[in-house]
Amino acid sequence: METIEWDMPLEQVLSYQPDLLILSTVDSMTGQLTDYEEIAPTYVFKPEDHNDIRQQIKIIGEIVGKSDEAEARLNEYDSKVTEAKEQLVNTVGDETVAIIWVAGDQYFMFEQDRHAAKVLYEELGLTPSALTVELGAAEANWNPISLEKLAELEADHLFLLAEEGVTGVDALENSSVYQNLKAVQNDHVYHYTDPSNWTNKGIIAYEKTIEDVTEAFNN
Repeated sequence: METIEWDMPLEQVLSYQPDLLILSTVDSMTGQLTDYEEIAPTYVFKPEDHNDIRQQIKIIGEIVGKSDEAEARLNEYDSKVTEAKEQLVNTVGDETVAIIWVAGDQYFMFEQDRHAAKVLYEELGLTPSALTVELGAAEANWNPISLEKLAELEADHLFLLAEEGVTGVDALENSSVYQNLKAVQNDHVYHYTDPSNWTNKGIIAYEKTIEDVTEAFNN
């Protein structure tokens, strides 16, 4: 299938003549719920179901009449989680981990339950840094973190997400704050130029994150 803009522009949606629409939310969509319902039958996830990828898959399986296939897909995912978790117990143990995303000239630190962080901390059992824990639960508005606050980061390992050419990367890497971080001094920083799987919720994104993490710690 071809991809579509994340905010589901009505004309673009209509051009595909869909038989069914499944939305994670309508709050950030271009149209209103009634606009989409006029195009095709529309299902909107409850936030708690969309935040749980297992519920995502089960519900979609029910909607399209493929519950058995959905269950098989989840079993496949759980096997990957179990295998990766067993590897990481031996290579990482209880060493602490943090995730930072550089977007433009701003820095965003992942809370324990935001996007890919759920994979690292809940699924794979990695230990969050103290600063990660201090941030608390993720809120709808994701606020940037200052360099001064990042100076408090005491993580053994750091996953750094930044696309090529992002202006804030040079400023970060050239700062004394960054250079004094434990993970930087011990060469335990893992830089990814494609943050897409790290900043989304879904079984494919989560599996790609698992691959990134296990590869980082096995090299």
